Amino acid sequence: MESLPDHQFDHIVTDPDYGISVDRLEASVGDAASGVAQATIQHSLDDLTRFLIQSERLIRPQGFCVFWYDLDHHEKLQELARDVGFRVQRWPLTWVKSDYRSNAAPSHNFCKNVEYAMVCRKPNAVLAQVQMSSVFSCPSLDTIRRFNHPFAKPIDVSKWIFNAIAIKGQTTYDPFLGSGAISVAAAQWGLRPMGSEINIDHYSNAVLNIQGAYRVLLGENVRFS
Repeated sequence: MESLPDHQFDHIVTDPDYGISVDRLEASVGDAASGVAQATIQHSLDDLTRFLIQSERLIRPQGFCVFWYDLDHHEKLQELARDVGFRVQRWPLTWVKSDYRSNAAPSHNFCKNVEYAMVCRKPNAVLAQVQMSSVFSCPSLDTIRRFNHPFAKPIDVSKWIFNAIAIKGQTTYDPFLGSGAISVAAAQWGLRPMGSEINIDHYSNAVLNIQGAYRVLLGENVRFS
């Protein structure tokens, strides 16, 4: 991100490391370590700080930055986002996993079947479509299997976000590309997706998944370079 020129993208929609220990993730999510790049919570939070700084620089004046995160860091991340120049929605977007329950301590805790995304925007940005709810419900398991990534976000939930913030033909960037689920949703929705990923296995899967999406959209004769 630091090597890219200013105002390169209309929007950033992404799913970074949450700032949660791998042990805690592994207790409730199978193969969680394969989806986490940072060794410690602090390393993850340091990267999220750098991510917010660079996102504000890279997004065009009418753009949004929407990213998935853990509620443990809600106030910290809101403050960081405001400090770098974003306006921040006070409440998160909530995705209800209609087919999944996570609970490493069922004797003590209610099941967790939700994920949260923070909505940040440039000061003059407005939603493309007025939204009557901040809650979206859809299943998760088919997406995890399809993209071979423990934290792949469903196509439908990403399209819900794009429908709210984006205009067809705009450019969206996912700096934590993973296996490409958000970029596939962007392409299907009519956006120009770009992304980056440090895990070579996830990146290779992302290339195949995005190429497959464009073959469906444009026909089998499409060529990639």
